[in-house]
Amino acid sequence: MSKPDTPRLPVEDDRARSETGRFGERVVSSANLLRPGERLIIEHKGERYALRETRLGKLILTK
Repeated sequence: MSKPDTPRLPVEDDRARSETGRFGERVVSSANLLRPGERLIIEHKGERYALRETRLGKLILTK
């Protein structure tokens, strides 16, 4: 089953590039968020969380 072409949103920074998913949600590639060996800090409701990729390619979100 093929996915319909999803238009890309125009942005200046490739790391922030996203698409719109089938149900209108924003779809962002992890490669656009994380660089090798880097953590992404996400602030949510006053708390900070770290998103990182393991050596096996899995994503881990920790508080």
